[in-house]
Amino acid sequence: MAQDLSEKELSERVAILTRFRKLLSEQQKKFREYLAVLEKQQDSLNQRDTENLEQYSILGNQIISNIKTLQKVKEPLAKLYEFNKDKYGFTLEERFSVEELQTSLDKLQEDVLQQNSVNQELLKIQMDELRSNLKKMANPQFNPYVHRQSIYATS
Repeated sequence: MAQDLSEKELSERVAILTRFRKLLSEQQKKFREYLAVLEKQQDSLNQRDTENLEQYSILGNQIISNIKTLQKVKEPLAKLYEFNKDKYGFTLEERFSVEELQTSLDKLQEDVLQQNSVNQELLKIQMDELRSNLKKMANPQFNPYVHRQSIYATS
């Protein structure tokens, strides 16, 4: 079937395949970056380093934005690839290459979700501890200054 392709069809096939592979690779790179940020974010959570935690959150949001943009481009290209893979007769090697990239990307997405879940749980624990500490500070049993007026306050 590959021999029956015209020059135009062959160049379309190559363009679709090349762009799709490139897009998958770009998305894979962004997910790796995001996973690294999430891991650093976990370290900041464990060390209770709020300044770095904030910076990693901002960076993570930027990467997520990039991933979403890539996903918007990838979805129609994936449909185009699926629609044309039989029409143009992509070779097994070409199909395997794309499938391998997609499988790797799926695994990376799972890793990101898992790491994100770990970070959310750590953050939840720390938020609960903060709430508990704030309640203790408002309790006269633990804080003798709760119901006292400041010597500097005017009455």
